[in-house]
Amino acid sequence: MSSEESTSRPSIEPRSHGEYMEALKAHLAEREKEEGVGYWPGSGETSAGQECHYFWHYSGVEARFAEWYGEGYLSDETLSLPALRYLVTRDRDFPGTSFAVTSSTRDFADWRDNGISVQYMPKVQTASGKWKEQAVEEVLAYEMFQTIWPFARRVLRDEPKSSSRSGAGLTPSFERTDGDGGPSTPSPLPIIVLVTGDGAPGEYDHEGFPADIDNALFSGLPVKVWGWKAKLHEKILALRGKYPRQLKIHYFDEYAPYLVNCGFGGCTNATTDG
Repeated sequence: MSSEESTSRPSIEPRSHGEYMEALKAHLAEREKEEGVGYWPGSGETSAGQECHYFWHYSGVEARFAEWYGEGYLSDETLSLPALRYLVTRDRDFPGTSFAVTSSTRDFADWRDNGISVQYMPKVQTASGKWKEQAVEEVLAYEMFQTIWPFARRVLRDEPKSSSRSGAGLTPSFERTDGDGGPSTPSPLPIIVLVTGDGAPGEYDHEGFPADIDNALFSGLPVKVWGWKAKLHEKILALRGKYPRQLKIHYFDEYAPYLVNCGFGGCTNATTDG
């Protein structure tokens, strides 16, 4: 374990994957009780059925987790995929609106079974013989752009040309017609959730995640970002000051001990941990 670690292990030593997940859920419940607010309630999050779009940069999360874990990290059995999924979604899954792009060869069956579309992109070998990711961030950022752009385009079309991005946020609803083409009714805007290591743009994209998040906020969409305290990109942090009611940032640091796969260190997996 890294000497720089500031977060302790859970108070119990789980013996099975089920017990480990229960420890995570108990910790989350205690945090919500202490803070007096749940994970989902917030500006723009008006309905239990409000659609969420998740964008998972798994490789980035795992790389930063390996740094947190320190010497002895084993990438094929240390980071629990079910625990990571539960921490971010709290079982609020929307099949068809969750996208993960990764170069990891792990078994993502748990994610796929819970509606996450996982796109595998193999690493490429450089001239020096090293293996590295190629365009993973760019592909995921493009998925985000595809989701966000219709809302941004409508705002750009409808708002006065003299207005600017004030950061005040927009009314979190949009118009939908009923199935018979009748009068439109307001519906809550979807929530954008980025799960990342640092949220930095990719090697081939100088805008990337920060620009997509900026466009989402400008469009009035509520946004959640998961990252690591020491690594999260400065442009994303700056957006929190500009859109304090819309952008919520959550850090993995506190929850890292609960994300350790219980298969590590002698804990028996009672269920499959992809």
